[in-house]
Amino acid sequence: MASEVNMTKFFPVDSETLFDYFVQPNLIEQWAYPDGMTLKIPEFDAKVNGRYRYEHTAKDGKYVCTGRVKEIIPGKKLIQFDEEIKGPDGSLIFQNLESGIEFFSKPGGTEIRLYVRGFEDEEGAVECEQGWQQSFDHLSAIVGKDTGFQRGMDESEQWPDVRG
Repeated sequence: MASEVNMTKFFPVDSETLFDYFVQPNLIEQWAYPDGMTLKIPEFDAKVNGRYRYEHTAKDGKYVCTGRVKEIIPGKKLIQFDEEIKGPDGSLIFQNLESGIEFFSKPGGTEIRLYVRGFEDEEGAVECEQGWQQSFDHLSAIVGKDTGFQRGMDESEQWPDVRG
């Protein structure tokens, strides 16, 4: 049975700034990795059909994700198609995953809605969701440094009043 990931997070920063953290390799490398890993992005062409290559390194070796950008609307939407994700031994872990992120301006910041589709089983989706949550925690710490807030919030939490 196929499964997917769906997440909503709030960050106290404008949508254009937050969007940059999803399309500029030097910014992505600062946060988009699960705990215990690092990330290098040797290729990221932020345009429709642009290619990307993410290299996550862990103690057991390098995990490589290759794919292409399906849709990009600056400050609003990014859809990527991961063609292959391979483990350190070259074995195929995932293939044909679609990830979409939409950015919504809200009072005091931006809400993002993320989906990842195409998993063959629930276990893969659970692992992916954990990786995204850890990555969002890293992003929250970075955005917090830039804005004075310390973390993003999910939809159940109170939004800060930063209107001044």
